[in-house]
Amino acid sequence: MTVGGWIILEAPSKAPIMEETMTLTCRLRENYLVTEVIFYLNGTEMWRQQNNKVTVPNLNLDHGGEYSCRAKWETQGLYHSVHTAHSPGVSVTILGKNQ
Repeated sequence: MTVGGWIILEAPSKAPIMEETMTLTCRLRENYLVTEVIFYLNGTEMWRQQNNKVTVPNLNLDHGGEYSCRAKWETQGLYHSVHTAHSPGVSVTILGKNQ
């Protein structure tokens, strides 16, 4: 888990194994309504969605690397697209099936 200001990026505590599934969660410290989440792998946008969780099936070695996320949220009926926060990265290593 990595905490970066307003955002907490949760990744598996144990290294995922190839061909398994991995879930990443990008959540806010406060209980605000998240309107958009962007997940990055090694600085490249991979998934943009309204859900704060992404599930990556059939892992392979290409899924290893530095993950980060950005979130946009709503507070008191106002959308804060200007206040997009960026979390520090979480390093994920994918293990071979025999490791």
